[in-house]
Amino acid sequence: MRLFQTPTIISQRAAVIGRLVVQWPVAGSYSSTAASETVPVQPPRAYSLPLTIAPARLARLTFMPLAVGSSDLGLENVTLTTPLGVNIPQVSMGGVVEVRAGLIGDVDDDCDVDIRDIMLVAGRWGSHSGDANYEPRYDLDGDGDIDITDVMTVVAHWGESCGQGVARVAPEPLSAAVSMNLLPAQNVAQPGDVFPLDVQVQGVTDLGGVEFTLQFDPALVHVESVDLGDMLKQSARTFSMVEPAINNDLGVARVAIYSVGATPVGPSGTGTVAVLSMRAVAPGSGRVEFAAQPPAQITDSLGALQEPLSLNGADVTVAGAGGRRVYLPAVLKR
Repeated sequence: MRLFQTPTIISQRAAVIGRLVVQWPVAGSYSSTAASETVPVQPPRAYSLPLTIAPARLARLTFMPLAVGSSDLGLENVTLTTPLGVNIPQVSMGGVVEVRAGLIGDVDDDCDVDIRDIMLVAGRWGSHSGDANYEPRYDLDGDGDIDITDVMTVVAHWGESCGQGVARVAPEPLSAAVSMNLLPAQNVAQPGDVFPLDVQVQGVTDLGGVEFTLQFDPALVHVESVDLGDMLKQSARTFSMVEPAINNDLGVARVAIYSVGATPVGPSGTGTVAVLSMRAVAPGSGRVEFAAQPPAQITDSLGALQEPLSLNGADVTVAGAGGRRVYLPAVLKR
């Protein structure tokens, strides 16, 4: 059996073989069918269609739309046989793939980018390939996880509809290197103290979204809460935070901050994007670091990464409880 399509409209990527279970011998005929589908040419992602031999699925075909147009899906030289090589009568039927103009960020394919598109992606933030909550169609950059880059790809086009884009002039990038830092770099506290730890970005241009994961010794400190920093609160853009994933048993806190729409332009330069409330747990010393995986990321308001990004953690010392000296009067016996 051979499947053919219009190569200028769609490109076949893979075929996953299914399982066909029937009883032999078979009375009557079977039909082999390639399904029909309508998909957008944007955003550029892979789609899949079932290839069935009724009543079972034989395979699932994955293809990439290349251009607006229509492509027939045809089946040629279809042969079904029993395990003994006896031919089985069958009728072949093809399908059609219609590739239409689409919108980047329109993940539900309804010709506009709205809050539902944002939540379909943001609701799966932090999931990886193989997780129950992960779906490839929402992994817009196809890197195997749904992170702030995917969220910002959608929110940057919020409010757009088919045939209507948002015109804007991108600001010139700053010449300074881009970095993310924990400040102050040196922290000293007593057990039970709650102290702030700022997440500062430096050298950013048109800030649209931020994501980072912190690692720390849970026997030394805990993360109590995370708030937006002044750089975002004072911006003309409106920033929101995905519910932080804080695990003080493992010593991990993951934070994602995003903004909606292509305009207005986001803040640039240096400033605090988040403030963590840290609680000192027990005496000792250690560091709060940015985790290598998932990586810290900064995007502009259109979802483009600002790279390269340097990361700088902070030292924390929790001093022992010093206690008070108590002076008692001396009593002399005669």
